[in-house]
Amino acid sequence: MDGVAKLGWRIIDASEQRLESVAQNIANTGTFGYKSERSFEAMTAESIIMSNSGGEYISSIDMADGSLVETGNPLDLALSGGGFFVVRRGEDLYLTRNGQFSRGDEGQLVLPGGATAQLAGGGDAVIGTGLVTILPDATITVDAVPVGRLAVVDLETVDGLDRHDNGLFAMPSEEAEQMPDPVVRQAMLEASNVSLGEEMVAMMEAMRRAETGQRVIQTYDQLMGRVLQAFGGAGR
Repeated sequence: MDGVAKLGWRIIDASEQRLESVAQNIANTGTFGYKSERSFEAMTAESIIMSNSGGEYISSIDMADGSLVETGNPLDLALSGGGFFVVRRGEDLYLTRNGQFSRGDEGQLVLPGGATAQLAGGGDAVIGTGLVTILPDATITVDAVPVGRLAVVDLETVDGLDRHDNGLFAMPSEEAEQMPDPVVRQAMLEASNVSLGEEMVAMMEAMRRAETGQRVIQTYDQLMGRVLQAFGGAGR
């Protein structure tokens, strides 16, 4: 019986985790380059009952491309296909698909919030005050003079990436290699890949599962109550 109650609680916990992912995804529908989060069970209901220990719930990142939006702003950048821009915030490096850059106070290429774009090989991307052109291979020119190449890196896997605010991911411990052939689109931004329709469906499914978990626990409590009554009656 105890395993049945645990199953009910695991169903509720999984539903709450899924609802948290849905809420985060919906909150970031307007965040450029945002990648939606998915969570799933690592164990089936049967294995949860048999092990009597509960299943593990894992979050994953959906790296499907978002649609590209033309903005007309030459400092807006989007990646077509794989890869991440590398940016620095303080002393730490981050990865992002958000290319909503602007010119910083000291001529750097910066994101909202102050994260500074990095060059391949290291160092801040400085564009000064001239006319900026960024070629598809990530080469930056200012007034037609090359000044460097944006760091655009790829990873073997995105599993375990640590998500931060504004569409940033902490730089993983594994070495991220510069992409030899990135595809950078100037004056464009990648929209969030969140589908509101899918999130609404996921929310309804998670709520129904939570209700199922509650019914399992209620049924368990009722059965236990009957068992206690039966034993109590037999002892009189």
